[in-house]
Amino acid sequence: MSRRISADALEQYRGQLNRWVAALAADDAEAVAADAAEPYGAGDVDLFTEGNESKRAEILSLQLESLRPAFADLDRLIDEYMAARPLRAFAAGPADASAFLRWLLGAFELTPEQIDYVSCRQARFDVEDAARRRRVAHIRFQELRSVACGLAGRLRRNPRLRVHLNPARGWARLQTREFLDEETTLPGTVVFFAVDREIHSAVLDHPAPALLKLLERKSLTLGTWAKRAGLSGLPELFDVTARLAEVGLVAFS
Repeated sequence: MSRRISADALEQYRGQLNRWVAALAADDAEAVAADAAEPYGAGDVDLFTEGNESKRAEILSLQLESLRPAFADLDRLIDEYMAARPLRAFAAGPADASAFLRWLLGAFELTPEQIDYVSCRQARFDVEDAARRRRVAHIRFQELRSVACGLAGRLRRNPRLRVHLNPARGWARLQTREFLDEETTLPGTVVFFAVDREIHSAVLDHPAPALLKLLERKSLTLGTWAKRAGLSGLPELFDVTARLAEVGLVAFS
């Protein structure tokens, strides 16, 4: 026969776990040591938190590997960040790496090239975060994307087709040619987006960025899309929509 636990006891236990997690994340051994089982004490908790610090540094290094060409001292910067910003509870992984990028932009005067590296890394994190938060929409879009190229040929004959924007995306505004070719006008607008299990990117010229912004709230038919974009007719949308579908940025239903 199992013993029934009261709601008050469960709430107390939940609060205790939350306090432990917060204390361990902040490397506060004393706050946990009093609750440690015999014969363990603050020294043993310190050993545990030291291991957490090493794991945190390893995870940050892995998440931020793409910055190394622009930051030769990346490991030192990670150490400085960890010393300045103790890990918040439940903020490991991409959330911690994104916080590092914000700290980096605020703590140092970066070169334009370094800022572009940071912008691209953050845009990729945005894609990953959107795919997690909007998982159902992400999966649904990938299903639509698998037949998008075939449906693109029907745009001229079927005005009722609705255009859907890839929900897993991130944007970067790049100031240098570190990631852009000579033909791209600076600053360049780059969108990162999920295609199956990969993250792709595309440099967008006018009017594509503005057109995609109009799809952010909901899907639209070509006619409604053209009116909201201030276009005189549908022909202007056919080619650009087909190209966006080909790369995986839009799909149809």
